[in-house]
Amino acid sequence: MIRPLQQSLLTRVLVSSGTLAMLSVCGLTSLFLWNYSRDLDRQISSRAEALAGFLAGQSQFAMLVGDRPELERIGRNALSTDEVLFVELIDSQGGAPAFFHRSGPGSNASGNNFIAITRNVMRPAQVEGSEWEAGGTGRLSGPSQLGVVRLGFSTEREHAARMRIVWITVAIAVAFLLVAAGVETLQLRTLLGPMHSLTAFTRRVAEGDLSGRAEVVRPDEVGRLTMAFNTMVERLGATLVSKEAAEAANAAKSRFLATVSHELRTPLNAVIGYSQLLQEVCQDRGIQGLSEDLIRIERAGGTLLHMVNQVLDFSKAEAGRIELHAETFPVRRVIQDVIATAAPLAGKNRNRLSVSMDSDAIEIHADLMRFQQSLLNLVANACKFTADGEVSVEVSRERSGPLDCVLVSVKDTGIGITPEQQGRLFQAFVQGDASTTRTYGGTGLGLAISRKLCRLMGGDISLKSEPGKGSNFMMRIPVGMDPPVAKGDEHGASSATVVGG
Repeated sequence: MIRPLQQSLLTRVLVSSGTLAMLSVCGLTSLFLWNYSRDLDRQISSRAEALAGFLAGQSQFAMLVGDRPELERIGRNALSTDEVLFVELIDSQGGAPAFFHRSGPGSNASGNNFIAITRNVMRPAQVEGSEWEAGGTGRLSGPSQLGVVRLGFSTEREHAARMRIVWITVAIAVAFLLVAAGVETLQLRTLLGPMHSLTAFTRRVAEGDLSGRAEVVRPDEVGRLTMAFNTMVERLGATLVSKEAAEAANAAKSRFLATVSHELRTPLNAVIGYSQLLQEVCQDRGIQGLSEDLIRIERAGGTLLHMVNQVLDFSKAEAGRIELHAETFPVRRVIQDVIATAAPLAGKNRNRLSVSMDSDAIEIHADLMRFQQSLLNLVANACKFTADGEVSVEVSRERSGPLDCVLVSVKDTGIGITPEQQGRLFQAFVQGDASTTRTYGGTGLGLAISRKLCRLMGGDISLKSEPGKGSNFMMRIPVGMDPPVAKGDEHGASSATVVGG
């Protein structure tokens, strides 16, 4: 019984409203019948008391003078009333009681359907000292009570009327409850019908069917709810279409970038290789005037190759096709390699590079190449955006939740980053502002790729910076956690390390 009540709103409302209506009707019916019975009993008692008083008044003189025939006449006359079952007149001055009872139909009251009334017959005050009194001496010689009148008054007729009223009242109450239940059921079905339709439509929407719309039956609260739900479904459909289009466009972009980047690397490697070869030929043959041009060609090709590698790494990260190879390696060796690689860039801007480590024996288990690539991006950025300043790399171990991590902080005294710029700094193809791109160059991919690589290895990159006071990029990588392995790369890994962005 409890489960249907919990599952059906119609049943719950019907049961609650039916219970309330039943309690109300039963209470009102009981109150009406109680008042009716009390008034009827009062009327019966009043009539019986009046009749007994009348008989007592008639019996005064007969009991006073001891007139037995008169008492019998009074008793027989009393039986002429239909409600009187028996009459008993008792003379307290002697003599047998005069008892009369009805015979024939209606002579016996069933059960307790009668009342017995007893009334004392008192001596009238006017006859004190009367000589009419039997054995009278001219003065009051007997008791003030002359006798007793007992009357049996039938309530059979009132009992039948009472039962008839009870049954009629109960029948009216039951009919009222049935009619009310029917009206309530019809009203609730009318109200909850649109809710059932809306529920069925919701199930179809949950299954992915966004083509239809729920029918608006009435312009009430349920109708407004249905219209709001239809609006939500329309917007959801438009959002899904936009999402699918965006996902398709993003997938196409990633495929295009991966394909184009891969195809560009081959001719770029050829350009760099031939420029280096031509430089060696010029040196061997003593050709003057071409070396500087060939160096510029090699440098431009290298820069372009770095950008292509960034785009390729980003497209692979977006597509989830970066493959990580975990190994255990000392952090100090990687730091030294990164410092050696970034030293020319630091010297170009007249920056001082420094390294600080808690311990020379710090080792981690991660992808060596991706760790070095991420750190080199941070150090190269610090050197690029700092002039005549300091760039320091600090390495320590810390506890980050349940993980033991290596924290590498790259601090600089460069231009700094505003809070607004920090919010979009790790987005792809985004730098601080347009002036930064014009002044320092770059594609805006270095930080985005570094954060993706760190998160693939179970870590992350965070930033603290103030404009004009430099920046502090903090790279955290778990010490003993195996990095996740992504799907294989159909184009192969990048052959060159990304330096800066």
